[in-house]
Amino acid sequence: MSTSVMLLDTSGFDRSPALSVDEHRALLALGWDLRRRRGHDPHRSEWALVARLVVPLDAARRALRDLPDTRHHRRTSLDAVGLVLHRCAESGSAFWGWSAEDWTGLIGRDRAAFENPWPGWLDASVRSCVAAYAYLLGNFDSFHHLGPFNRLALAWRVFGRAALERAIDDVAGTLTRLGYRSGSGDPQIRTIVCELLLRNRSPHLQDLTDDALARLRADAAFAAWAGGPLDGARAARRRSSGRLDARDLRCVRRPCRPHEGGRLCPKARRP
Repeated sequence: MSTSVMLLDTSGFDRSPALSVDEHRALLALGWDLRRRRGHDPHRSEWALVARLVVPLDAARRALRDLPDTRHHRRTSLDAVGLVLHRCAESGSAFWGWSAEDWTGLIGRDRAAFENPWPGWLDASVRSCVAAYAYLLGNFDSFHHLGPFNRLALAWRVFGRAALERAIDDVAGTLTRLGYRSGSGDPQIRTIVCELLLRNRSPHLQDLTDDALARLRADAAFAAWAGGPLDGARAARRRSSGRLDARDLRCVRRPCRPHEGGRLCPKARRP
């Protein structure tokens, strides 16, 4: 049995996508005080008017895992909340109604696109926190729009390092037994397994049902990129439940040839 990792329960929040007139005015009035820097006034009347936006964002901030309890990281996570609220003010809409494209516009298609629209105080590390809030509150998983985005850091934030590393080790170990030469330290395996688990919204391989794997495989771009690790995740899940059989061995792609440097070969033919 897997040890449950509870993601943020948003069912109790008011998820109305539209801002009221009072909410919009309050956000505009607060301006960059939305960052809640030291010395900000928490008793301003505007805070009560935007509480339905601040409370879930703060819940997502507190739900982040593997975030060191340092002044810098506390500041980073608060700045990410302020950035989401500031975009609500700019767009005139609550983040609850944002599309994947809206979230991508805030997170940026690369680091420069994230930083350029904002003042110079913005630290690049704020981006991963914004992505985590998008994932937890907006079900965002369009990571392919974010350029060379660090999926491992995001997965650590939402699942915790221990649960994620167990899954990576299981998949890498299964692939090794099936003939692959790359281990759990291989960045390709780590990135693909992170994406796989993030899309399934669970760090547990046992939660990868046949239906979930079929949906992932139906995404042609993802399936072509994921290659062996996608099949390896299926085999690792079946092995953990004692159901690994010849069908799983046939579905996993051939191990890489020596001249390919031991890396996974996404275009290798199946046996």
